[in-house]
Amino acid sequence: MLRNSHPAVASALAASDPHDAATARVEQPHLLEFQAFYERLADRRDVFYMFFTSGLLHWTLSSLRFVPPEVNVVLIGANLIPEE
Repeated sequence: MLRNSHPAVASALAASDPHDAATARVEQPHLLEFQAFYERLADRRDVFYMFFTSGLLHWTLSSLRFVPPEVNVVLIGANLIPEE
């Protein structure tokens, strides 16, 4: 088992299917990065995640107007350009 790896990743790495093991190796850095991000959240209770990609920041901001201020929102952006 890899040090600091998630049990699901370790299980896939130990699997007999080389495709599963290769996929787990590629995904492991992303999983560890997300785990670190999650651990740094100030409040992990009742989180509402909003995922958006490049070009949809305006949609995200508009959508947030409908979310009550007491809702614990975490924004996850992917493939954003520097201006976003």
